[in-house]
Amino acid sequence: MAAGERHNVVPDIANAVFDARLSPNTSADDVRNALASLLPHAEVTIRSKRLLAFETADDHPVVRAALSAAGRPQPIASRTLSDLALLQGVHGVKCGPGLSARSHTPDEFVLRGEVDAGVAFYTAVVPAMLDALALARTAEAGT
Repeated sequence: MAAGERHNVVPDIANAVFDARLSPNTSADDVRNALASLLPHAEVTIRSKRLLAFETADDHPVVRAALSAAGRPQPIASRTLSDLALLQGVHGVKCGPGLSARSHTPDEFVLRGEVDAGVAFYTAVVPAMLDALALARTAEAGT
């Protein structure tokens, strides 16, 4: 937020940028409308709609294959951005070694054991996803 030039003068204008990571069920327009209703005298604009949140259904074959390879019963939603946002309409999962809490921090790191676990996961998940997609296509063709 930026407003005014001096601490002892009431500014005539203020500017603020809200950086929101939205869920698939919330659009940038929804947030813009909510802010506009809270700030009726403000000009509220959206900088970009290029990076949209989306999700692949829990029962999709690529999700089931990833869960099986990871040994997890259910997916975990990610609150971080990845290039997957640029692949709208492509069924996929976001995954990788390490802890999200350490990502994009000044001392970001991944432990050797996390790298090893990542290699094991990717080694298992790629053929599992290809098999799952082949079965899904066969099922679709038969219906």
